[in-house]
Amino acid sequence: VGVESILEGVGVDQFDRLLEHLEVMERRGLRFGHVAIWRQAFLGGAADHHTLVYEYRAGGRHLCLKIDWGRLAFRDDAEDPSADGDIIERKWCRHSPAALRQQLVAVKRTHRA
Repeated sequence: VGVESILEGVGVDQFDRLLEHLEVMERRGLRFGHVAIWRQAFLGGAADHHTLVYEYRAGGRHLCLKIDWGRLAFRDDAEDPSADGDIIERKWCRHSPAALRQQLVAVKRTHRA
């Protein structure tokens, strides 16, 4: 299997859009209640795909901000990351979107060095 098929549909890096989205969430006063690591096997189980999932409540609904790390991409909705995935670990976090934004910026800065 070629690398192209693994990365198919990944799209452009959404890092800056994610930072903007987190700023909007912070202004709305939202807070993350849990963070989880989801795993989904692909390529017949030869590799795993991992997604960070930050859970929160807004407008009376349980929502999830899902962050994929290949080329940074995210989705923010009520759906689980994958129907056939597994939760590796889930913890109570009580982080603000601003705190997550700071962590992401620090990771990116470290990654460039």
